[in-house]
Formats: sequence, structure tokens, C-alpha cells
Amino acid sequence: MHRDFCQWFVKTIRLAKTEEPPSYGHATKVLDLVLKVYVYYCKMPSPAKAESLIPKLNGAIDTPILHHLFKKLEDIYGKSYSRHLWTIKMIDMEDYDLLQKVIRQDIRHSFKDKLSPVQYGDIMGRRLDR
Repeated sequence: MHRDFCQWFVKTIRLAKTEEPPSYGHATKVLDLVLKVYVYYCKMPSPAKAESLIPKLNGAIDTPILHHLFKKLEDIYGKSYSRHLWTIKMIDMEDYDLLQKVIRQDIRHSFKDKLSPVQYGDIMGRRLDR
């Protein structure tokens, strides 16, 4: 459903300033943030259902988190990525799937698997905004 929504978003919505179609990265950021607020913070559609959904939600990716994840990719694969050139606009479906895998790997490694991807975004967002 996540992928279907993002594909619909890219085909249907236009960016306000430029009237261009959004990228897959824009679509995922919108959806992941909406799901984070609705499910994680508001505990909707019910507290019990929210608890079962939270581990399945993806982490929202903004520019600072994106740069952090590319650093993690460099550490994992020993390959240099030009982080300074990457923006949310450039993320396609394949990149998004890879970045979500990196989030989950970082949670296992850095947080001993005690966070959900939704919580990762909040924690890393605060750490990276310093």
C-alpha cells in the first residue's frame, strides 16, 4: 500500500512552487510523516492497532538524516557516496528501500534493536540538528 500510494502521489500531485511532479522521495516523506503523527503520536486508529502498526512503519527521511544514512552506507560498503549532492528530490523507489534497510541496520547496531524506525527519525533528527 505504501508503494502504491507513493506512485499515485508522483503521478497525481504537483509541487506548489514549480508545478513539477514530486519525486518518490517527496511522496515517501509526506506519507511517512503523516503515518508517524496518526499512528505513533495519536495512537490511531486505536491504541492497540497503533501498537501493532508502529514496528511496520518506515522512518521519515529528511536531508540531515539522508546525509547520515549515506555515511552509514559508506561505512557498510566502503564506497564513497557524494552526500552533499543528494536531496530528497533525488530519491527513487530503489534508493528509498535501501535507505530503509540502512535505518533498520543502524537501529540494530547503534540502538541494540530497541527503537522503531519512527523513533529513529525523532532521535537522529535531534542529534543531527546540533
